[in-house]
Amino acid sequence: MTALVLVVDDRREVRELLAEELEEVGLRVVQAADAAQGWACYRRAEPDLVVADLRMPRSGGIDLLRRIREVAGTPVVVMTAQEDEAGSLLALSSGAEDSITLPDDLGRLIDRGRRLATRTELELAPADWLAGSSRRIRLLREQLGRLAPETDPVLVWGECDRGRAAAIAELHERGPFASAPMVRIEATGGEAIPETGFVHLEGVDRLGPDEQVRWVVALRLRAEPYSAPAARRRVVASSRIDLAALASEGRFDTDLFAALSAHAIEIPSLRERLDDLRELVPALVRRLARLHGLHDARVPAPIVTALRCHAWPGNLDQLARVLQHAVECARRGAIALEDVEEVLREATDGSLRDARVQRERDDLARLHAECGGNLAEMARRLGVSRGSVVYRMHKHGLPVRSGVA
Repeated sequence: MTALVLVVDDRREVRELLAEELEEVGLRVVQAADAAQGWACYRRAEPDLVVADLRMPRSGGIDLLRRIREVAGTPVVVMTAQEDEAGSLLALSSGAEDSITLPDDLGRLIDRGRRLATRTELELAPADWLAGSSRRIRLLREQLGRLAPETDPVLVWGECDRGRAAAIAELHERGPFASAPMVRIEATGGEAIPETGFVHLEGVDRLGPDEQVRWVVALRLRAEPYSAPAARRRVVASSRIDLAALASEGRFDTDLFAALSAHAIEIPSLRERLDDLRELVPALVRRLARLHGLHDARVPAPIVTALRCHAWPGNLDQLARVLQHAVECARRGAIALEDVEEVLREATDGSLRDARVQRERDDLARLHAECGGNLAEMARRLGVSRGSVVYRMHKHGLPVRSGVA
């Protein structure tokens, strides 16, 4: 599925500019005018990236960022004013992956969007994502082994997106409905509920009151045990947050909560299972090496040590991105510690950002020369609009030859 970006800014012209640029590199975009609308959109759409203005009239990007960080590690980029160094530092310390200013950093945001649009989906088996020997992961594997053969509903929750997906895949592949495809239903979609098979109800915490009642009725949970039709179907619900708080506040049907929480599996975040990096990192690197045409890529011990010191707000997805960058830069079959450290420090180290901007300028100047100043050809090679090329040329102070398409 095409990656989704949520853009939050009170200025319509900024939202539309960013939406146009991000859609041109192959992303879907939803927009919101303030943090409150942004939070509602986030809960409904579960975007892959959030871009939010720091300061908006009613509630700003920091408010939205903090709410997101309470439930998930979704990458958040905060937009600040040119001289707002304090705001930039606040955003980064609150969990933002990056802080940018417009128009200077538009190119950087577009590059991030392009990487997101073309990201490599690691084709690992669920067991690879659940590798490790920590107490939390051993308990998780034990729960999956015990529950997989059953047909009772299961709730899989936790902030780690890939961890949830891996656990659900294990329940499907090791269960009685393994021969049938998994049916995925989004909580906000209102689709018909299948009578048979393995059903993944994604984002159960976002179900509205009417939908909650519909699922209670469909599962026959109110007054009777499972009937024969229900036994032919297994429902596994997933959530980024623990439903207990929602149920205690009266925002989630208690019957539905009771049924789902009877078999609840909590997925630990990566920072709760850092010991597992010894197994996780080599598995990811081997897969990435093959995807990039390398026979093998060694992982020196200091790299695992460095990774253990990171907070990992983006969990397994962030780990995969870091290692992908390191493998892309691999030299002589071994990934380098400095490449890993560069990605981990990049959001807060201004000198690295400056070096990257200089590389962008050099690459653009080289391409401009190769294309003989033809902006249309540059746009084709970069996969962006002609207007985006003109913008980048002006941003880096490069001359645009008049009269050249």
